[in-house]
Parts: sequence; structure tokens; C-alpha cells
Amino acid sequence: MSRIASDLRRAVRLHGRAWRDLTVGLLWVCCLVVLWFPAVARLSAAVRRGAERQRSLARQYAGRTVVGGYDTELDTASAGYAAAAVATGQFLADPANRRDLRWHLINPVVGGGLSLFPLVLLTGAVWGWLQPFLFPVWGDTVDHPWVLGFPVHDETTAVLGAIWCLIVVMITSRYSHKIMDWHGAWVAASLPASREHALRRRVADLAQSRRAVLLLEAYELKRIERDLHDGPQAKLIGSGMNLGAAEAVIESDPEQARLLITTAKAHIADALEEIRALVRGIQPPVLTDRGLSDAVAAVVRESVIDATLEIELAAPVQGPLDTALYFAVNECLANAAKHSGATHIAVRLYDSGSDIAVDVTDDGRGGARSRPGGGLDGMRQRLSAFDGSLDVASPPGGPTRIRITVPRPEPLIT
Repeated sequence: MSRIASDLRRAVRLHGRAWRDLTVGLLWVCCLVVLWFPAVARLSAAVRRGAERQRSLARQYAGRTVVGGYDTELDTASAGYAAAAVATGQFLADPANRRDLRWHLINPVVGGGLSLFPLVLLTGAVWGWLQPFLFPVWGDTVDHPWVLGFPVHDETTAVLGAIWCLIVVMITSRYSHKIMDWHGAWVAASLPASREHALRRRVADLAQSRRAVLLLEAYELKRIERDLHDGPQAKLIGSGMNLGAAEAVIESDPEQARLLITTAKAHIADALEEIRALVRGIQPPVLTDRGLSDAVAAVVRESVIDATLEIELAAPVQGPLDTALYFAVNECLANAAKHSGATHIAVRLYDSGSDIAVDVTDDGRGGARSRPGGGLDGMRQRLSAFDGSLDVASPPGGPTRIRITVPRPEPLIT
């Protein structure tokens, strides 16, 4: 019930936002019709803010990253009628602004209808639950009611109707999050960036991801160097010194030489184990030997939280991409165990068109955010090397859904 209550709160918020956006859109049109340009200029900023807010809600509720973007900056501070008229012309010249305005006028029909659906079901269910008590009072004085498609014409059907409403609510509680997914899909289809702006954003993202990958690679090399220097290298140097000392006393004190050799052997064994651990952190043997699917299955089996796995891959994932996805799933499970308070995690690895997608969903407390320098931000930077994306939907109260999407690489031509 807590999940359906959370989804209902979101539905109420989205429905109220839809009508608020419609009000802004209609006011914008009315002010333009009467040529009240100062008000139009101010409402233009409200139109843009409304669209950006819808993109933010799509990311928060459905885990969909909808990138906006505009070719012009709004000038709402200029005083005077003429300046406001110029600002209005600039607003209309940008296709992205016209798209946002259309959204404000159309969204109450589509988005408002989607968000209204669970509210109608809940209202109908409450009405149905009241029928066993109300029907004996007014059953013969009013027309026979219907509750969520179930006809009520006597006390028996009133009870059956209440049971039917309970079943509907149970089904709704299980699938109510789909409403948020559908609304997020509607936002993604209606409020994307223009092709030109998307291309510019794409070039900028590629440049940024390249810089991030180079910095990450330099950091990893330094980390490996530090780990080798502080661990195996120090032990191997110590082993060499012990062997040299043993060589010097082997004739005069064989027992001491034997002790030094034994110590050197122990240090060499420790160094080998540290090197193996370091290699496992770079390329886990299970990933090399058995592939991504089995490696992820092993991670899920070892999860400290009850976890399920679903794999739907038509072809194996090879190359450095399987390593990136393996460590991404590993980190998602570790974060959930450490921070979420969840009792169950569902992992799904599947083909999504030409992409490879991973969904990690937990029933924890929610509230996960991608912060600069945090674990999710680092994961996003590592995935950007493969042109991948990471979307987080984690409203307060849960559930948390992390979606990783990476294009499947083209096979190498040899």
C-alpha cells in the first residue's frame, strides 16, 4: 500500500502540474492576442520553466533523462513595450520554445489523463467499498450504481462489488508504477531537444566524456602503480634482501639461512596473492572465463540482499564493455546494500533495440541522487566512454530504479 500511496501522490502532482501548465499556456496565447507583450515576455519564461520541470519529473519518477536545450536566451528584464515585443519575437523564432508552448496546451489531455487514471480507480474503489453499507439505506430509492464496471443491484452484488474493487486496487498497486513510466515516455517523446541542439550537445558530451576517460585512466594507472609499490614491490624487495642475507650465512649458520629463506617464500606468496587481487580488480577471472552473463549471475548470488536476475541477451557481450557493465552492476548492488535499506533487488540484463540495458530495482527507502564526485557520477563517467548513459529514478519512499543503457558495439571486421 505504501507504493500505491507514493504513486498516487506523484499522480496528483503530475495532474496538478498539467493544469497549471495549461493555465500558463492559455494566458500566453491570450496576452499575445491582445498584444500585451510585457506579460507575454514574462509568461515565456514560465513556459520554459514548466517544460524543464516536466523533464525533471520524468527523470525523478520514471528514470528517463530528457535533454532540453534552446538556441536563444530569454530577455525578460528589458523594460518597455518595444523590448518586450522583440523578446516575444525571439521566443517564437526558436522551435524549442514553440514545442514547449504546444506541450502546455496538449499535456492536460494526454499527461493529465494518464495521471488521472489511478485517481479515478482509487475513487471508484472507495465508492465500491461503501456500497455494502449504503445500498441497504438507499438501494431502492436511487438508480442501481456501477462500481468500476461492476453492476450493483442488491446487497449481494454490493458485497461482490466491494471485493472486486479490492482486487482492482491490489492489481493497481502492483502496476501503478507503469503510469509513471508511460508519462515519462510521453515527456521524452514530446519535449526532446531539436536535432541541431542535440547534435551540438552530443559533440560537447563526447568531448567531456573523452576528458573524463583520460582523467580516469590516469587515475587508475596511478592507483595500480601505488598498489604495486606499497604492496607486492615492497614484499619482493624484502624477499630479495632475505635471500641475500641467507646466501651470506648459508655456510656459517644454515639454520638462520633456512629461516630467512622461509620468510622470503612467505613474502613472495603474499606478493603473488596481492597481485592476483589487483588483477581481479582490473579483470575478474570469472568474467574472462565465463562471460558477462555468468559473471553477473555470480555477483547476484553473492548479494547480501535477496536478489533476482533476469537475462535476455541475444548475443554475448565482449571486449572492455563487459567489464564496464560487470563493475556497474557490482557497484549498484553494493550501494543498495549499504544505503537503501532494501529487502529485495531485481536485476535485469537485456537487449533494448540496438542497445544493451541493465535495470537494477530495489524496494528500499529511495532518495538516491547522482552527485558530482559520488559513486553514481563516477559510474556515469566510466559508462560515457562507451557512449552509455545512467538514469536514476529514486523518489523518497522508493522504489529506486537505475537504468544503464550502452550501445552494442559493432563487430570488428578482420
